[in-house]
Amino acid sequence: MHTFLKLTISAVASLGILPESTEKRFDENDFKVLEQTANDQEFTGAMAIFQGNQLVFNYSSGEANAETSLANGLDVRFNVGSIGKSLTSILVFRQVETGNIDLDQTVDQYLPESERVPNDSLITVRHLLTNTSGLGDFFESPEYVEGKRYDVSSLFSLVQKMPLIKDRPGTGLDYSNSGFIVLGRILEHIHGKPYQSIVQEKLLNPLNINYSKPSPLASGWKLENETWTLGEGNDPESWSSAGGIFLSIEELHRLISFLVKDGYLKQGTKELMWTPQVQPAHEPPFVHYAFGWMVEKPQDLHFIGHNGGVRGFQAAFRYLPQSDTYIYTFSNRENGAEGLFMKALMQLIEKAG
Repeated sequence: MHTFLKLTISAVASLGILPESTEKRFDENDFKVLEQTANDQEFTGAMAIFQGNQLVFNYSSGEANAETSLANGLDVRFNVGSIGKSLTSILVFRQVETGNIDLDQTVDQYLPESERVPNDSLITVRHLLTNTSGLGDFFESPEYVEGKRYDVSSLFSLVQKMPLIKDRPGTGLDYSNSGFIVLGRILEHIHGKPYQSIVQEKLLNPLNINYSKPSPLASGWKLENETWTLGEGNDPESWSSAGGIFLSIEELHRLISFLVKDGYLKQGTKELMWTPQVQPAHEPPFVHYAFGWMVEKPQDLHFIGHNGGVRGFQAAFRYLPQSDTYIYTFSNRENGAEGLFMKALMQLIEKAG
């Protein structure tokens, strides 16, 4: 849950403005290059590319679970880290559609007096969704214990005690896990149930995805002293509105494609949710954060998605509306998805060059 822009900016930034191009779809030569890249980088995880309703590329390698010899694949669940923030955004915008949430209303109007948050009379829902709230990150709390099982409620108590990063909200992007915990707490009050139950009922049930059903799970690994050891984020029950849910590529694609086809939100609401809001400092002008989504628009290309990472897993996905293309890369090694995922994006960028 700690990373969000690293996978795309570093490689794309040097390209500058790209000329117009009409062809931005993958072909068989691209797939051969991706397979070779995966082999060269000793990729451990799974990757899939969909064009329209068709699965056009499927690659997996390595073990999901060494003890059971389970192989990685599209049906194996990985910790997707901060990709969960995009799920929170969908849930918030469902409430925006019904009028229960106003993007420009302050947080104190949605939480009881007993659940005050620093600066909650100034911080709006818009600030929370765009990482401009100025709230301190709960990962920095002296009370945060790595490996302990957390949910929205327990993390919210940490957020309440964190000092502000900025006194005035809306003055720049500071990636904020805490902001999304506050959003999760607001959703819990609106629905009258825990955040995990809301996700199951509102996002997963319509797709017949049962999170509690036993499923193949990947174990995540981190590199310590040049040795791969069991990493963090391996508890599928420890997740929140800031991220950490376990999903397979197959499940996430069902969710994202359902969203694209107006399954969760109206078209106008989606367009608002994906509207660029803030540009990260020191990044090229085509990189933006929208409302819980990353949006990159280098010339006529258009990438929508999110990244996620913990010390054990790395995941990323992008939807390209101009060609109805979906790219997913999950790895059960820290920083394990970056090289292969970036190669796929660069192939499309080069086609536009």
